[in-house]
Amino acid sequence: MATRRRMPAAQRRQQLLDMALVMASEQGFVAVTFKALAAKANITRTVLYHQFGSPDGLIEALIERETQRVLGQLERIEVSKGVEFDVAVTEFAVAAVAMVDAAPHTWRVALNPPVQSSPRIIEYVELGRQHARDAVRRLFDEHLNANIEDGEVELRARLALAMGEELLRVYLKTPALCPPHRVVGIVQRVGHALLADDCGVMMMSIPKNSNA
Repeated sequence: MATRRRMPAAQRRQQLLDMALVMASEQGFVAVTFKALAAKANITRTVLYHQFGSPDGLIEALIERETQRVLGQLERIEVSKGVEFDVAVTEFAVAAVAMVDAAPHTWRVALNPPVQSSPRIIEYVELGRQHARDAVRRLFDEHLNANIEDGEVELRARLALAMGEELLRVYLKTPALCPPHRVVGIVQRVGHALLADDCGVMMMSIPKNSNA
């Protein structure tokens, strides 16, 4: 009878993180316990302690890996230069939807981090958000009025990110309510509002009940 080869530790770690990712995505981080993961992987909790040190270590390792995946996707976003804002923001929105569709479990975890997070997890989450803000700023920088102060640009990028995150949460949770074409339409209108010199007035004028 052939002896089953033991899986290398690094490969085993990735397999366990894959399982934990699905659990966190589908049931929330509260479901990701050593007991539940050990049962799912058909291993002892000793293996998990050896791999991650503690339950918090498991969550930190998962957030770190998925943050790196998100950063990789953000870096690959390409928006045409020298085009009208409508074209640029549409390309950005379509790319964002494609990112989420390519890795829905990763984005559910990234957009819904643990409520009680360690400093290390908070650092990873903020790193992801900073890269997302940078991507939004690159989009705005080419089209915003040059007279707008840098602090105002940062504020608008933060507003865009906050609304974008919530929009993608809705898209992931209830895609029938917020299909891709609606996501793109909302991003276009919000983008125009944030681009305007009188941003505050424009934001107040966005229809609350849109059927785009």
